[in-house]
Amino acid sequence: MKDSILKKKTLMICGIEVAVEWKKIKNMYLKVHGADGSVTVSAPAEMSLSRIRAFVEAKESWLKKHLAEGQGNRELSGKREFRQGEILAPWGEPRTLVLEEYKGKPFIKEDRIGGEIRMYCSFDLSGEARERIWKDWCRQRLAEEIPKLIRKWEPQMHVKVQEWRIRDMKTRWGSCNITKSRIWLSLQLAEKPKECLEEVVVHEMVHLLEPGHNKRFYHYMDCYLPQWKIWKERLKNPL
Repeated sequence: MKDSILKKKTLMICGIEVAVEWKKIKNMYLKVHGADGSVTVSAPAEMSLSRIRAFVEAKESWLKKHLAEGQGNRELSGKREFRQGEILAPWGEPRTLVLEEYKGKPFIKEDRIGGEIRMYCSFDLSGEARERIWKDWCRQRLAEEIPKLIRKWEPQMHVKVQEWRIRDMKTRWGSCNITKSRIWLSLQLAEKPKECLEEVVVHEMVHLLEPGHNKRFYHYMDCYLPQWKIWKERLKNPL
């Protein structure tokens, strides 16, 4: 076929991830895909990388303008692709995602001063693979904080949490198995302020004192965490 792809390669140009496809064509074409914000260059079969790079760099302003417009649409739809420049929010603090080419085991570093989340990984990874890296990092952050909160509240509430676990829950922030004294916490809490995490931990621990959501339950919440309603309201805000 005339437009069949002969070979493909992913490049980082002007801080943007660009998928290059060499085809049996005469001219180069640059395209921004609105659905996911991916960028593709279709190039003639013998076109060099240096010429392709120069072609994209010459259109940097146009490209970033269209990407910014598309990013706004994707944020409204709630879809994330984990692409260069996307906004993530560890502990509710907005950070710009920066992808760094790295062939070893992927890892993440947070640059609080620069306001960035740096993900070191192969540029060939799919959006789903980058999402898994992000979720693993979030899981680690939660695993550092949850035990501290449980240790803080157990002596005050005179209860004992036998086990806690993290689950990628989309419809609830936490749950409590009263019989086994086990609490589950949503992975999504890693993208909320730490006070929100504490509110959910206390909420689930109160269930060890009162199973239902009744007057007694909310009396406990008011006594232990007077500000709980403020942080519960924050949980309603989008990431």
